[in-house]
Amino acid sequence: MQRRITASCGQEAFLDGHVHAFRTLGGIPAGQIRYDNLSPAVSRVIRKSRSREEHPRWADFRKHFSITPFYCEPGLRGAHEKGGVEGQVGYWRRNYLTPVPRVDSLDELNEAFARFEQAEESRRIGLRIRTIGQDFAHEAPLLLPLPGEGFETGLAFSPRVDRYGMVAAGSAVTRSRPGSSAAPSTRCCGPTRSWSSTAARRSPATRG
Repeated sequence: MQRRITASCGQEAFLDGHVHAFRTLGGIPAGQIRYDNLSPAVSRVIRKSRSREEHPRWADFRKHFSITPFYCEPGLRGAHEKGGVEGQVGYWRRNYLTPVPRVDSLDELNEAFARFEQAEESRRIGLRIRTIGQDFAHEAPLLLPLPGEGFETGLAFSPRVDRYGMVAAGSAVTRSRPGSSAAPSTRCCGPTRSWSSTAARRSPATRG
């Protein structure tokens, strides 16, 4: 089970978390991957069925990585379908997040998580004969290979500076640099960083 903390709960973090997990594992699970009906993946639950109307970007992403999703039933009906995941969340909180780790950055926290994951490889679950690490080594050859081309997980958009000098990016708002009449023409925001394809244009009054 791969864990990673991000500053965002948006779709870009959801997709980037998949990429991080697949790279860490060295491949993509060949069987079904279970999902709750979270909004980054599911736009609408088709009533009384297993069918889902998927978010278009998620549909493109899962096809790119050959992901076969299994969507759990919503509410109490699907509680038994994801009990293992819920149990692991509780185990992780009790054993590694109590007391709350003190860190200076998300990178430092995620580095600590990587060490926690490594320590978990020697643990046996219940009465199982093999450790977690041994079970993974046994199943690793079944992983599908990673695609040759990457997938941009960041959210691309074209922001504008309003009359108050503010730039909106989703729910986040920031002040632009003095003298900028427009934000970069194309900007991409990921869960841990943002970047632009072009520099902000300068207003005629401030050009040298």
